[in-house]
Amino acid sequence: MLFNKLTAFKKEIPNGSKECKARQRDERLELILKAANEIIFAEGIDNLSVRKIASRIEYSPLIIYHYFRHKDDIIDHLMGKSYQRILSTLASAQISTDEPKQKLKATTRNYISLALQMPDEYMAIMLSSSPGILMHKILLISI
Repeated sequence: MLFNKLTAFKKEIPNGSKECKARQRDERLELILKAANEIIFAEGIDNLSVRKIASRIEYSPLIIYHYFRHKDDIIDHLMGKSYQRILSTLASAQISTDEPKQKLKATTRNYISLALQMPDEYMAIMLSSSPGILMHKILLISI
């Protein structure tokens, strides 16, 4: 009987540890992205570096490279999240008219409202003249 309980307990540990490792990985990823956002908002996107992120979260830069190949991957991830938020907000707008002028007005209002809801993010990303950011804006416009 005791043997069966120990065997059952041992079988439960790996699954729990896998879940724990996955949760820790997700938490570290969010910590990295949050630190990157804070640096971008405070210093601008051109001043973002893996070393600054590592310093802010008190981890080795190698940990960050475990999640992202380089700084541009981090920026791509953040940009993707921001643009997805913008696109989903614009797409979900309840526009109840077929008139183009009214649709344009409603879409513009939604876009401005979103920019006001996320002013730091909007300024850091949408108003940046960084070449990498400009490429992302071109992709957003082409969608």
